[in-house]
Formats: sequence, structure tokens, C-alpha cells
Amino acid sequence: MEIFTKLIGIFTPVFLFLSLFVHDAPAFEFVPPKDFVSKEALPVKDLNFVRTKQGLTYLISRDGRYVFQGRLIDVWNGRVLANVDELKKFKERVNFKYLGISSQQMFTLSLGTGTDEVFIFSDPNCGVCHKLFGKIKKSSLIKKNFKIHAVITPLLHKTSMAKSKALASMAQKDPEAAMDAFINNSVGNDGASDQPVPGIQYNLLVARALSIQNFPFIVNARGRIHIGMPEDIHLFLFKN
Repeated sequence: MEIFTKLIGIFTPVFLFLSLFVHDAPAFEFVPPKDFVSKEALPVKDLNFVRTKQGLTYLISRDGRYVFQGRLIDVWNGRVLANVDELKKFKERVNFKYLGISSQQMFTLSLGTGTDEVFIFSDPNCGVCHKLFGKIKKSSLIKKNFKIHAVITPLLHKTSMAKSKALASMAQKDPEAAMDAFINNSVGNDGASDQPVPGIQYNLLVARALSIQNFPFIVNARGRIHIGMPEDIHLFLFKN
């Protein structure tokens, strides 16, 4: 964790993954880059993934000026993407197990008794998050089939960290009351610790590595990602 913290301000989220998570992952051909001597941003707005009949793979900028030839590697899922169909399939997925992300190190508030785990990154000041968990709490079917974790991630407002710490303090005594306070947006700064809460710090590291900027950021039990309120939360949670 100490090494990862030092890297936070230096590398892009992809390299953050390489430094924190991939060392715990199954064997994979990709060798993470190291010993950087330079880094320069390219004037590239969009990249297109192209694969020819001959089996060659290219990344081509929208204006056609830049062409990169080689393998397209999805670090989030530990795969070399061989074609456009695979790119479409995996671009909205993340494999926590492959990356070595540990739910045990997270600070979460949970609903449900199911075996399939769902992770919803949420800020205490996120109104949509409150509404989403309010719907989940009312759904006996969702709670029966899933265990839904609110991954408390203070990013939206200057009060978010204090509220997150107060929720963590409350959860130590009464997890159900803490979840209700989160849903009802009734938590204040009371009980907030002056010291860092390891679970919250871990949530922030994972959120930074996943480039999470908007909430709720939902990862269903099969690794599919959705940002914001799904039209049908029940349907999305079952989606492959």
C-alpha cells in the first residue's frame, strides 16, 4: 500500500493497477512497464481498434495521423483482445479477482443475503446513490439473490470524507443504522475520526485506479459496469 500511495501522483490509472494489483493476479504474458525515462502526452483525441484479415492489430487515431501496431491488452480483465467483438464485450467489464482487489479491505455498508456480490461505489453526498439504495432496500427479490455493497468513496464534496468517517464509526456499532443514515442522507460529522480509516483509504485507491469520477459506479456480480441509475436495477444485476 505504501508503494502504491507514492505512485498515485505519478502514473496514470493503468499503471496504478500494475503497481498495486497485478502482482496478485494469475500468470499473464503482459510485462508491466518500469524504469520510465520519459513520458509525453500525444495529441490524440480518439483511438479506433482495427484488426485486419491477416491478423494484425492496429490502434488508429480518429484523424488517421497516428497508428500503433501491436497487441491491445485489457489490464482490467487480464486479456489480450483479439478482435472488435472482444473489445465490445470487455470494455464495460472489470475483473476484481484478476486484479487482486480485496473486498475485505474495503469499507462497505451492505444489504441482502445472496451469494452473488455487487459493488456500488457511492459518495455520501450522492443523491442518486441514496435513491438507488432506497430502491434496493425495498426489493426483497434483490436482497434475496444478491449481497449489495455500498463502497463508501468520498470524492464529491469537501464534507464527503467527514461523513464517510462518521458512517464508518456508526457501522462499528450498528451497521443497519449506518446504512439507513446513508440512504436517508442523515449522517453528519458526529463521530468522525481525525485519523485515516484504512477501509476508506483503500476505497479511494481502487476508485482512482478505476478512474471513477461519477456515482453510483456499479459493478455487478459478473463484472459488468454501469455508471448512474440503471433503468431497471434488477435487470442489470442479473445481466451477464
